[in-house]
Amino acid sequence: MRNTKENPYDPPTPEQVELFGWLVEELGEAGHATGKLLRHGATIRNPFEPEGPNNRERLEKELGDVLAAINYLGVNGQIDANNVYEHMRKKVEQVQSWLHGDYTIPSFEEEN
Repeated sequence: MRNTKENPYDPPTPEQVELFGWLVEELGEAGHATGKLLRHGATIRNPFEPEGPNNRERLEKELGDVLAAINYLGVNGQIDANNVYEHMRKKVEQVQSWLHGDYTIPSFEEEN
């Protein structure tokens, strides 16, 4: 007997595999850079690259790469950048009650 139920699986397109795969890679690299910063300190440099960036600079580069991947996903219609921005705004409001330090609250330009 043939299964007449609709298949709930929506396989990714080659574009989705490439772009979301890139995002996963960049998130992993950002996580790695964050771990190095936490383990060794923000101003420490890789001893095998003494003239290279310090751990904070490495993290900044990797976070920029994450934002680049997110931007590609948005402009190529794979995610809705407005939804991402709105969730970021909500998280900024929520996280203040969870953080232990006295931090500056990010502000956002109001849309006209």
